[in-house]
Amino acid sequence: MAALLTVLRYIVDVSDTPEQEILTVLERGMLPNAREALMTIAERLRTEGREQGRKEGRKEGREENQRDMLLKLLERRFGALPEPVMERIRGAGIKQLDRWFDRGITARSLRAVFADEP
Repeated sequence: MAALLTVLRYIVDVSDTPEQEILTVLERGMLPNAREALMTIAERLRTEGREQGRKEGRKEGREENQRDMLLKLLERRFGALPEPVMERIRGAGIKQLDRWFDRGITARSLRAVFADEP
């Protein structure tokens, strides 16, 4: 069962064909008692996909929240932010945003927030 799940996951990942079409084709060629196993595998794939989507959504939400908080902090401390700074913040990951936020609390200048950063 685990090997079949791995093969099906690979087929779904590399194929341009929608998952449901793949499952329909596979089901047509299976013995009746194998259909239940296929449906179990299909539900497992869907559940894994939903969980992965939730995790990615939470991560993106956290990054966006941290980005908004950093922008708010820096604007309050240093006034309107130059566009290159805004672009830099928009392209940053969560670790970098956290580091800049911490620096932004005590930095004496906007330049100091981004010191030692490429």
